[in-house]
Amino acid sequence: MVYNMSMKLLIDEEFGYRYWQWTPRETTAEALLKYMGTIDKDFFKKWVTAHPSNLMGTWKELVLPDNATKQEEDEYFDEVLNYENYDGNGHIHMFEDSYITINGKEHAISKLSDTPGVQEGQVGRDSSNPER
Repeated sequence: MVYNMSMKLLIDEEFGYRYWQWTPRETTAEALLKYMGTIDKDFFKKWVTAHPSNLMGTWKELVLPDNATKQEEDEYFDEVLNYENYDGNGHIHMFEDSYITINGKEHAISKLSDTPGVQEGQVGRDSSNPER
């Protein structure tokens, strides 16, 4: 199966434990949110020991090399982990705290499966608003 490689997301696993670049198989925000709404909440109970490839798409772990130079460290933090260089971002840990931010709106994974309007992009909140 060939994936459209146009959408890339920066994913934070378990509050900075690992970072990933995820290229989902879905090519639109609406399709990605619909897919995230199909994930069984029990998946998140196994997340820490699971490999992220259990979520469809292409995954690349973003790792700062051992013995990195100051220049390599700067590039890693300024470029590789810069949210502005991605189409969206997210956090994967537990069902209750995992989310995807796309098109400037944060979407709680726990809310996607039980909220009408996901396909129309009506779910979510402004990511600049710290209230949930």
